[in-house]
Amino acid sequence: EVEKVLKEARLNEVNIGMCCISPVIAARVFGKSFSGPGAKLTLGKKAPGFPYQDSIKVAEGFGNTMQESDVHEVVVDASSAKSIIATTPAYMKDTAPHEVFDGVGKMVAAIVEQARKK
Repeated sequence: EVEKVLKEARLNEVNIGMCCISPVIAARVFGKSFSGPGAKLTLGKKAPGFPYQDSIKVAEGFGNTMQESDVHEVVVDASSAKSIIATTPAYMKDTAPHEVFDGVGKMVAAIVEQARKK
């Protein structure tokens, strides 16, 4: 069901925002290994303090471009002219809540900005 919703959202040019571990779902749905176009996403960094960094390798293995980012950052896949996929690592790092808040805020801002362009 989740796969269907994500594919329909992309097909209908609906912006998608995902944080924490959820971008791995988009990686599976849109990955080139599963006949998708591939996507640019983030699940954090391959660095100390990121206990779930192995998920980055998994998402790359699905056929996606994984951009390393910190929790207060957002990564935007703008490969579709009319919609985006915005992702942020959130609690993929051992961090403070205010840093997660900043990253999620940037993710939401990217979605809102793209929606205003329509």
